[in-house]
Amino acid sequence: MAVMTKQAASRARDWEVSVRLDPDLRAPRLCRVSAASAVRAYGLPFLADQAGLLASELVTNAVRHGRGPLGFRVAWYAGRERLRITVWDEGSDRVPVNPVLPAPDREDGRGLLIVAAIATDWGQYGTPGEGKALWAELAPVPD
Repeated sequence: MAVMTKQAASRARDWEVSVRLDPDLRAPRLCRVSAASAVRAYGLPFLADQAGLLASELVTNAVRHGRGPLGFRVAWYAGRERLRITVWDEGSDRVPVNPVLPAPDREDGRGLLIVAAIATDWGQYGTPGEGKALWAELAPVPD
């Protein structure tokens, strides 16, 4: 009889954790901690730090540039072996997001550059109404 470890069992099925929240300054930390905790709880601790950082950067972007309540989701897609973090708002412009290097003396503007550097893949799409969603994926390093 084959025995599956918790990590292997968690990687064998899809799961998702999502929440709606107000776009205030507490949201990035809440989502960073939630993403890292969920990933650990579902047996993927090796992705926890990166997932937390991606969540924080995507939520910070939505808090700063979006409008209305935010949605946040962290999901594992077993068939693709991908962890996807998605953040969306209900009313921001749908101008394509392209990270650009800010001036050296700026203290902000590097979040999406961090996302692009860490994520296996990332992108955006429009949501119903005037909203926009940003997502980032992580693929586990082969065992």
